[in-house]
Amino acid sequence: MTMRDLDAALAFAATRGWFSTLAADTREKLSGIARLQRFAAREIVFSFGDPADGVFGLVEGSFEITIPRADGLGISAYRADPGHWIGDPVRFDGQTRLVTLIAAGPARALFLPDPDLRALLADDPDLLGEFCRLNHLNTALALRLLANLVSPPSEARIALHLLMQDEARAPGARDIGLSQGRLAEGVALSAPTVERVLRRMQEKGMIDLCCGRIRILDRDALRALSGR
Repeated sequence: MTMRDLDAALAFAATRGWFSTLAADTREKLSGIARLQRFAAREIVFSFGDPADGVFGLVEGSFEITIPRADGLGISAYRADPGHWIGDPVRFDGQTRLVTLIAAGPARALFLPDPDLRALLADDPDLLGEFCRLNHLNTALALRLLANLVSPPSEARIALHLLMQDEARAPGARDIGLSQGRLAEGVALSAPTVERVLRRMQEKGMIDLCCGRIRILDRDALRALSGR
């Protein structure tokens, strides 16, 4: 990939998500160590239990975040769109990855390597606060996903998840790139239940289903269904 590609990726990152909220001089420091990486569809970016080697910021495509069950099976919890940053530098406290990250389709991401991050932090310890804030953002996301799962009616649970994914859509994207099977995993419901609920939502004009994607047509109706 060329420097022009990297510059374009950094320019996008400065408009959306955690990176866009950083001070200009902080973005400049991190831009100096950033690399642009390409991932093929279904390529594993990192796995649960891996040592952390850096932080990833999605700029194109989508990432699937999976969490392990007790039997080791990975469950799809969230579909991340461009602007999402993940892989907090947990090696700062000696821990390993808590989730598995998979490219849902062809994707590109900025990568901040752990050794370079450590060098920056040695020169400017205040940078650690920004990564603590990133960790806070991702913890808040995880807690919100957990809270959605305790919504008793299946319709409310699915509506909450769809609204959450809709809020994270990349600029210009009209659809949520989420299959019914992945949605069923994310809301901890059976595939037939999710299929029935989505069909009713479509019949009521709330959503449109097409080719493994979901388009929200009536957000107010979904909010009312979710109880928000």
